[in-house]
Amino acid sequence: MSSLSDLSRIYSTKFIRHILTSTHEELLDELSKSFPFIKEAQNNGDFNLLFNEAYRVLLKKYRCEYIYKSELYGKIRRESRKKMKDGILTEVKSGKCVADMLWLNGTSIAYEIKTEIDTNRRLTNQISSYHKLFKQTVVVSYEKNIETILPDLPEHVGIMYLNNRGTLKLHRESKEFLDYLDQETMFFTLRRHEYEAAIRELYGYVPSVSDAYIFEECLKLFKKLSPLEAHDVMVKQLKHRASLSLESNFSWPKSIRLLLERGGLKKTEVLQFSKIMS
Repeated sequence: MSSLSDLSRIYSTKFIRHILTSTHEELLDELSKSFPFIKEAQNNGDFNLLFNEAYRVLLKKYRCEYIYKSELYGKIRRESRKKMKDGILTEVKSGKCVADMLWLNGTSIAYEIKTEIDTNRRLTNQISSYHKLFKQTVVVSYEKNIETILPDLPEHVGIMYLNNRGTLKLHRESKEFLDYLDQETMFFTLRRHEYEAAIRELYGYVPSVSDAYIFEECLKLFKKLSPLEAHDVMVKQLKHRASLSLESNFSWPKSIRLLLERGGLKKTEVLQFSKIMS
């Protein structure tokens, strides 16, 4: 244990909940054997030190998916600060794939992250999957990987990279690509209460059938929409989902902002954690 990959485990809702229930010391005791700052953080009850210093170490030595997501989330937040109708989601189902991040900002942009510890094996299938749901797609990776993935990426797919200083840079702008938008795939992305709300708004009713048939009947109605109409309906429902993500008045450190605002924690848990951090 006590490797950099183990250190990255503190950036999880599971570990936050361990802190809230005071069951986090076992992991930290193990990590402290390799990372001295953790023992200092434990002794002083300083979670700001714990998360900020761990983030600095990972950014420099082990740029895992959380680091990429966090940097991307920060960039999107800065760019959308004055656009209150924007929505940001992580881990959005897209057919057989899952988009790492989704930005709903008048259009829909799916982000696929490929870190130094990932492979590019599934990238082509992932991009094809996102084309069925979202208007734009961006691959976020590291600079040395650009030459490797470039031949396999359509020209409309954007490319960003995390440079050696830990700053996200734009290599190529993304462009809208609508040819493969698919109503059925969009419908599968929605949860039951979302597609029922969409059908009710579109048609004024939800089919009066048993639970065994509600999915099938709603899908039939959804597929009557044009691809662009279906896209806009889907985006509207996903924005409602994004609004449920927590934007706290508490000024979270950059290192855990993504985790606390988009990590799936309950509001009561976030409020409890803010008291610990203050």
